Amino acid sequence: MSDKGGAQPEFPKGDDFYIKTAASVSGSSSSSSGNTVVDVERGFFVAWGSVKDGTKVIVAPQKSTTEHDGYQLWHYEDGFLINKQTTLCLEPESVKAGSRLVLHHRRSGSQTAQQKW
Repeated sequence: MSDKGGAQPEFPKGDDFYIKTAASVSGSSSSSSGNTVVDVERGFFVAWGSVKDGTKVIVAPQKSTTEHDGYQLWHYEDGFLINKQTTLCLEPESVKAGSRLVLHHRRSGSQTAQQKW
């Protein structure tokens, strides 16, 4: 989330990107093995339904580098991290340390602070 007193985070502008863990193989575009990325938790029935507000975000192996999975791709827009497949924003479930990350429609007004990164 934004550091009120510090520099803003650097995210790629315009293009979709993966959010990889520091333990992932860096810079490897030829193989997804070893890359752990932020992903949207989906059950068996997600193909017939849609991902809803409150859906959990998990860390999972990157599916592929040639056939990109929209649930693992993100873009940065005006401080929001937006999932490519769902168009929902990444946010913590609460402001307490250790809270899970979830997806939610873009909030408005004073509620946007929880979704800003």
